[in-house]
Amino acid sequence: MCLEYSPETQPATRLIETKDDTKDAARKAIRVPRVYGKALFVTRDKNSLRAGNDDGSLGRVIDRDNLDCVRDWMCKTKAP
Repeated sequence: MCLEYSPETQPATRLIETKDDTKDAARKAIRVPRVYGKALFVTRDKNSLRAGNDDGSLGRVIDRDNLDCVRDWMCKTKAP
């Protein structure tokens, strides 16, 4: 039996991807399929994880013990 996607019964598909370098994240941000909404690219910065901005700069620090900010970001940037 094949299950089909239904926005009423399943959450939207999202993309969170780790990147070694923010330039790669900036290039990929341009080509992410719209079905994902805005993709979140995460990179290591010294001893922390940081979100990558679309322009290739480092964004906010991601707290591994409290991912509420990631969940809130995903809700705000989901596909229409």
